[in-house]
Parts: sequence; structure tokens; C-alpha cells
Amino acid sequence: MATTPDSPTALTLPIAQIRIPERLREVDPDYVDGLKTSIALQGITTPLTVRPARDATAGGKWGKAIPGTWDLVAGAHRLQAARELGLAGVPALIIDPASPDEARLAEIDENLVRHELSPLDRASFLAERKAIHERLFPETRQHAAGGHAKAGSASDTMSFAESTAARLNISRKTIERAVRIAACIPPELRRRIARDRLIHTQAELLALADLEPSLRPMVVDLLADGTAKTVRAAVERISGRALPSTDAATVQLRRLKDRWVRASLRVRRQFIQELHAHGEIPAEWLSTPNEEEEA
Repeated sequence: MATTPDSPTALTLPIAQIRIPERLREVDPDYVDGLKTSIALQGITTPLTVRPARDATAGGKWGKAIPGTWDLVAGAHRLQAARELGLAGVPALIIDPASPDEARLAEIDENLVRHELSPLDRASFLAERKAIHERLFPETRQHAAGGHAKAGSASDTMSFAESTAARLNISRKTIERAVRIAACIPPELRRRIARDRLIHTQAELLALADLEPSLRPMVVDLLADGTAKTVRAAVERISGRALPSTDAATVQLRRLKDRWVRASLRVRRQFIQELHAHGEIPAEWLSTPNEEEEA
């Protein structure tokens, strides 16, 4: 019998009967390996969450339930670990969300609360939660009415951020920054960054998000091939500004140039005359700045 999200029923379900719909985040093999060790010792202590298998209709509603089949809502890593261990069944809580959007919210919230997400995964989950929240509660988009709000800006996420912060115990600032990252970095770039593990901190993701759109894929290319280690270094290389060299001769030359720029015209003239006196430069290189230049 179908149940509501507020009163889920725990059952042991055959793994073969559980489908995995499209997920927001790919399964991490390293995380699965860690779970396998734990499950082998003590079993699955936290049940998966599933719902009766239904395919969504064109209108965003549920179709008829598929008998004897369940769709995974939360617990993809636990399910994969159980499969690799050869288990026949897994404990699962059965819920029956009223719509595909509510099922997606259940997946998102379980991951945001339970799993230690990377900054990029958190951004993707929160951005998807925002999109669903605004479909379910269109009045929350009033702050972005007229299309004048910048993508991912604080005004655009205000009502969503307040409700999400209260529900998930996440600060509004964290939510707004995460939404900005997802709004500014296109999905294909986010997938590449996640797959190749190119960026690991929120600060670096924000730096990438703040770049001109045309620069972002170029920066990711440089991070991927190892040419640059940070977003800033990649931007400097793209713009033609070489990173400071640590070569001794280059360092000395840089210091000499710095002192030359800081010196007055009179001191520069005296320096050149001394070089000439020691035969370092020819006479034609000598010049005498006029008084107006020296002033």
C-alpha cells in the first residue's frame, strides 16, 4: 500500500526490483568502496528510500504504478555497494510523493542532509532545488519579476534561500553562493569538473563563475591538462601575463627594473654616465634630460 512521506514503511526489497532514475550526481566509486567495508561488517544500518515506480507524463504528473517495481529516491551509493557485495535485498523506506517534483525534492534533501557533498555537488543540488521550489511555489519568483535580476543573485533567490535555510539548516549565504556557482557554470562544464576532479573549493568555483562566459571553458581546459593549478593562474596564462619566474637571473632583472622605474631622471642619468665611464655602454647612448623632464 502506498504511504505518505510522513509515515514511510520499512521493508526488505529485492535489489533486482529497484530502478535508478536519472540522478543529479554520479556514484563515487571511492565512496562506494568505503560503504562496502562498513556494510560487510554491520549491514545497511540506514534504509534506502524508494517510491512505487511510475513514469512521469508529459504534464509533469505521475502515470500508473508499475507492479513489483520501485524507483530509488535516495541511497544510490548504498544500493551500488549492496550490488557489488552480491546482496539479494536491501532495507528500504517506501514513500509515495505526489508528483515527480516532490520525488526529486526528497532525493535532493536527503543528499544535502546526509552526505558530505563537494562544493560543486552542493551547488548543483541547491540549484535544482531552487528550480523545483519555484515550480511548486511560483510566487517566490516575485523578486526576479521582469527579468531584471542577475542570474543567481541574492534578490533572485531570497524566498527560496529563506525556506531552504530553515528546512536544511544551511546558511543563506552558503545557499546564495552555491546557486550563483550553478547558475554561472554550465552543466557540461560542471560535469567535466566533477568527473576529472579539477576544482575542490568553493572559492575557486566562485572565481570561475565570476569570469566572462567565453573564458570558463578555456580555464577548465588549462586545469585539465595541468598547465595551470588555479583559476587565477589559468586566466593569467590566457591573457598573456606570465606568472613570476623564480629563476635567479629573472628575479635580479625584475628587481633592477623595479629600482629603475622608482629612480628619478637625475639618478638614472648618473647611473648611465657611470656605466659609460666603465665602458659598459657607448657614448651615443648618453642623453641629457632637459630641466622640464626632470621637474
